Amino acid sequence: MLEEMVQDGLIKKREDGRYELTSKAQQEEEWPFSNHFTGPRSIDAMLNEITGYISYFEDLTKTDRAKLESHKDKIRTITERLDALVK
Repeated sequence: MLEEMVQDGLIKKREDGRYELTSKAQQEEEWPFSNHFTGPRSIDAMLNEITGYISYFEDLTKTDRAKLESHKDKIRTITERLDALVK
């Protein structure tokens, strides 16, 4: 989702790894930003959303790896389930 919002010009990633709203996002009249949070509509949309979450987790490993520590087993289970889909 974050990657999609970056592509849409709604947020930008700062050098410290955090995200901030752009002026375009601040001018949006609806919250949340129109249809960006309505949920996946296609396989491509779902894969883009998953990719955004993975990017967030990757950023966490660089800035605050401890936040992921208690979730390792769940992440491993999700990884195994996704892997089984493509075998």
